[in-house]
Amino acid sequence: GMKSSFLPREDDLTSVRIVALSDSASNDPLFMMRCDDTTILMGSGFGSITKSGRQYSTFPDMRLIFSEKDRIRAWVLTDANIDVTRFEFILPTLGFPPIYATRDVIAMFRNNIKNTQFLESCRFFELFADGTNSRRIGDIECIVADIDMTPSLGFKAG
Repeated sequence: GMKSSFLPREDDLTSVRIVALSDSASNDPLFMMRCDDTTILMGSGFGSITKSGRQYSTFPDMRLIFSEKDRIRAWVLTDANIDVTRFEFILPTLGFPPIYATRDVIAMFRNNIKNTQFLESCRFFELFADGTNSRRIGDIECIVADIDMTPSLGFKAG
């Protein structure tokens, strides 16, 4: 299991810690960022493996994420090709953290979740409103940065 030694010490609260919780080469890797009293999950980490000719769905180990449950301020999703069914198992365990996503991802969630009670427990927020390129979530700011003329999602603290 993962240990929480990556977490900032009390005298080191201005740094941002980033932990890869899944294979970074996957289609939608999962990262956990922590700064001060804010933890943000980025991506889903969902994937699949093939064993003996059969394909099995996978998702990252959630123990470290669960240990951060009280500090999770957002789960940021940018990929619309998400298996919503897996989120229906994970979100209640984490206390339904706010989901920040683009409009198409939010619409995909709302269109694919049939359990209305579950859907009412979900809190969706648009990652960037029209005309904005930054969003503050707790102690971390999400920004759209131009890197070589390509818009990229970035994070900064402070």
